[in-house]
Amino acid sequence: MKIIHHTFKTNGIHMHITEAGTGYPVLFLHGFPELWYSWRHQLPAVAAAGFHAVAPDLRGFGNTDAPSDIASYSMKNRVADVIGLLDVLQADQCVLVGHDWGANLAWACAQLAPERIASLFILSVPYKERGDEPPSTLIAQFAGNHFSFNSYFQKPGVAEAELERDPNELPAWLTEADLDEFARAYRRTGFRGPLNLYRTMDRDWYELPQLGVGKLMQPTVFMGGKVDPPVLFGQFDPMIAAVPKLRKVIFDKSAGHWLQQERAAEVNDELVGFLQRELKQGG
Repeated sequence: MKIIHHTFKTNGIHMHITEAGTGYPVLFLHGFPELWYSWRHQLPAVAAAGFHAVAPDLRGFGNTDAPSDIASYSMKNRVADVIGLLDVLQADQCVLVGHDWGANLAWACAQLAPERIASLFILSVPYKERGDEPPSTLIAQFAGNHFSFNSYFQKPGVAEAELERDPNELPAWLTEADLDEFARAYRRTGFRGPLNLYRTMDRDWYELPQLGVGKLMQPTVFMGGKVDPPVLFGQFDPMIAAVPKLRKVIFDKSAGHWLQQERAAEVNDELVGFLQRELKQGG
């Protein structure tokens, strides 16, 4: 199935999106350091199942605008990007599929704009309840004397210099052609915009005290790889308590963080099955 590229204006930025198929909208939100391309295996499968599959490059990534101001990457702004995209697509509601930072964004959209989000399919990052202190403080406490990439990413310029070097080897699920796709995008933008997501964590905690509080009523599936740190060290009781319509929690014992690429067929089967069940029940 052909993937079509567009650029739309939403929430004051130009956003590049890809789409395939027609029908009920299913919006894919990628993580760091990724692109719409991370969903290359899911878009055709979801479109072939009779849905409108849409995957944007999120703010700061790929062919979407990358503002220089760190504050513009706040969660409040990024939620507004997503809701603005739904408006452009003339979609009253959608299913959100989120991975990594896209999972955090999907959880936030479900809490801040519940009337627009029909259901959730989340990969790798479970729902987090609000902490008593800002995230940077809690992360530093958890890490202790050990390295924390969250803390390392905070100072502008340091992580950018390291990440912009070439990798030494590729995992089995990433081809040279795939790497070329990512390399072209990051050669154009660098890593400053994407890293700014980590630099707004404390701002989000102060600015959005409602996140991580209360119930999320959307039907939800969570998938994670057991050798992925957010799953290995994650807390799942808060998600179970906060999401009463949590349909499934699925763990792959040997998968890592890049689940939609490492286990594309399994993710596609679970996702299409979830969409068909939930949207049929919803009328």
